[in-house]
Amino acid sequence: MNLKIEINGTTVNFEGATKHDVAKAAINYLSAYINKDTIHVSKEMFCSTLEAIKNQKEHDRKCMKALQIVFADAFLCAYNNQEIENKLVEILQVATNDKHKNSWIEYWIYELECGKRYKHGSVTNADKSIIDLSTSEKLYEFLITQ
Repeated sequence: MNLKIEINGTTVNFEGATKHDVAKAAINYLSAYINKDTIHVSKEMFCSTLEAIKNQKEHDRKCMKALQIVFADAFLCAYNNQEIENKLVEILQVATNDKHKNSWIEYWIYELECGKRYKHGSVTNADKSIIDLSTSEKLYEFLITQ
């Protein structure tokens, strides 16, 4: 079998290989590729995931306010979504290569409250150029160009 495969700029030639050899090589390549902590997330998936995190946080706040009305003197924590939220954020960080020591994604979610607290010009690069983090789409565009 003569076959030439190109994956992410890497070309592999299979000249005289059996179908079994090609399949085995493909599985080995994909296993190595997947194990490099590389995840591809589209802009739409990135933004919808951040939107889901934002919606869950808002829902949690409303639930806690309602519970505080009923149980005014009690400290309540009805449920904890932090573990799943942390894992979703970690997946987005890997997908966008967000390796900044203070994570741009975490900054956008927690400090900028999902972009609500962003003010034009409040975030800049070292060269003083403005970083627009007003929306999840802008955050995604910033991260993939780093």
